[in-house]
Amino acid sequence: MIKDKNKKEKIETACLIILGMYIITLGTFFIHDPLDIKDFTGFVTTEIKDLIAEDSDNIQTDLTIVDETGTKIKAFDEEVGFYARYVNVNTNKIIENAICTIHFYDGSYTMQYNPLSQLYEYTRTFSSTGLYYWNVTCTKINFTSLTKRDITIIGSISGAYKETITDVCVEDWECTEWDTCLLNGVQYRECFDLNRCDELYDKKIILHIDRGIKPFHIQSCIYQPTCTDMIVNNNESDIDCGGHKCKKCEDGKICRNDNDCINKCDLITRRCHTPKIIPPEPVIEIPYMPRLKSSLVLIVAIIVLIITIISTYRYQAELFRRGVGYYKERREIAKIRREAKIDQKKRDRIRKFREKEAERRSKIARKAAKTRLKKLKEKRKLELEREKTRLKNLEKARERREELRKFREKEAERRSKIARKAAEERSAKLAKEKEIRLKNLEKARERREELIRLEEREKEIHKTRKEEYTRTLNDFLNKTVNKGYNEEQIEQLLINKGWPEKLVIKYCDKFFSKNKEIISEIRREERLSKGDPKELLKEIKKKEKIAKKHLQELENKLLEIDKKMRR
Repeated sequence: MIKDKNKKEKIETACLIILGMYIITLGTFFIHDPLDIKDFTGFVTTEIKDLIAEDSDNIQTDLTIVDETGTKIKAFDEEVGFYARYVNVNTNKIIENAICTIHFYDGSYTMQYNPLSQLYEYTRTFSSTGLYYWNVTCTKINFTSLTKRDITIIGSISGAYKETITDVCVEDWECTEWDTCLLNGVQYRECFDLNRCDELYDKKIILHIDRGIKPFHIQSCIYQPTCTDMIVNNNESDIDCGGHKCKKCEDGKICRNDNDCINKCDLITRRCHTPKIIPPEPVIEIPYMPRLKSSLVLIVAIIVLIITIISTYRYQAELFRRGVGYYKERREIAKIRREAKIDQKKRDRIRKFREKEAERRSKIARKAAKTRLKKLKEKRKLELEREKTRLKNLEKARERREELRKFREKEAERRSKIARKAAEERSAKLAKEKEIRLKNLEKARERREELIRLEEREKEIHKTRKEEYTRTLNDFLNKTVNKGYNEEQIEQLLINKGWPEKLVIKYCDKFFSKNKEIISEIRREERLSKGDPKELLKEIKKKEKIAKKHLQELENKLLEIDKKMRR
C-alpha cells in the first residue's frame, strides 16, 4: 500500500501522460492510413481493381488447332497438313502477323499464315507409323499467348492406294501413356487403331477385319496425395499448402497455426496474414511539474480533442475504445493488486465490467462473421458470373469448331480437285514421255541389230582368212618336211617370204609338237630308203620285240585254255 501521496500523484500523472501519448500515436497512424485495417483485424481483402488491371493488360484470345488426319487416313510416306486459328475473342477476327510455332518430337518450326484460308499452316511427313504428339504456341504483342496440344495418328495404309484394297485389314493398336491416378483409384489412356480398319470397312474399301486384342484403356491404381492435386489432403490446411509436407501458405489461405503460413496465422479468422510492424514509440521523459492541476487539464483537453478527431472514423474509434478498455482493465487489475482488501462492491463492479467487455467482444466477433459471410456470398456470385461467361465462351468455341470443320471439308474437297487435276496432267505427261522413250528404244534396237550383223560379218571374214592362212601354211610345211627341211630352215624361209616372225615361230612350234611322231616316221623311212644300216638294225630289233610280245600272249592264252580243260 502506497503511503506517500506525492509519490502516488506522480505515478498517476505519469500514467495519464503515457495514455495521452499512446492515443496520439494511434490517431496519427489512422489518419495517415485510414483504410488499412487488415493488419489489425486479421481479415483478408481482395483487391478486385488490381485483378481487373492485370487481366486487362492483354486482349483475350482463342486458339484452335487441327490436322488432316481427322478426316483422312495418312501413311508415313504422305504429307500431313497442320492448321492453327488464332482469334481475338472481343472482335472474333483473325489475328494476323502473329508468331505461331509448332513443336514435334524432333524440333520446332514456324507456321506460315495463309491469307486465303486465314489459317496458320505447316506441312510435313513422318518416317514411320505411330502416335505423334504436337502442340502449337501463338503469341503477339498486346494479345494473350496460348498453347494447345493434340495427337496425330499415322497409319500404314496410304490414301493414294487405299481404293485398291479389297482383302483383309489387320488391326494395329497403339496407346498413349497412362494418365495420372484419379481420386477414385482409376487411371485412363487412349488407344488408336493405326490402320483404321473400322473406318475402311464402313466405307466398303475392305471386305474383312482381322480383329486383334484391343489393349485395356482403364486400370486400377493407388492414389498418392500430392501437393499439386488441387484438393485439401495429406494434412494440408488449405489447397496444396500447409502441413508438414507441402509448402507454406500465402496470405489469405486457411491455416491452423504459424507453421502453416509463410508469415503469421490469425487465430481468430484462421487466415494467413502479414503483420505490420509498428516502430517502438520514443520514450519521452516528462519532468515533474509542481502545478499538477494545470497539467492534468491540458492533458485532458488534448485527449478530448484526439477522441473527437478519431470518432469521425468508425474503425479507428473501435480500436480506440478497445485500447481504452484494455487500459482501464489493466488499471483496475493494478489497483486490485495494490490493495490488500477490496470490498464486495468493487468486486461486483469488476465482474460486471468483465461481463460487458466479454459481451462487447462477442458482438465484434459476430459482426466480423457477418462480414465474412457477406464476402463469401459476393465471391460465389462472382464465380457464378464467371461460370456463365465460360459457358458462353464454350458455346462460341463450339460454333467456331463447326465453322472450322466446314472449312476443312471445303478445303479438303478443293485440294482433292487440285490433286486429281495434277494427276491427270502428270499421267498425260508420262504418256508422252513413254511414247518418246519407246521410239528411242526402237531406234536403239535397230542400231544394235545393225552392229550385231557387222560383227558377225567381220568374224566370218576373219575366220575365212584364218582358214586360208592355215591351209597355206600347212601345205607349205608338208611340202618342206617331205623335202627334208628342219624347223629352223622352214621358219627362215617363211620369214624371208614376208610372214610375221612371231606368228611363224609360234605356228611352227605348234605344228612340229603335234606331228612329232609323224615327222620322225617320215625321217626314218627316208633313211631306210637310202639304205642306212643303223636304221635297218633298229627296224629288225623292233620287229623282233613285237614278235616276242605276240608269242608271249599266245602262250598265256594256251595256258589259260589248258587250265579250263583240266577243270
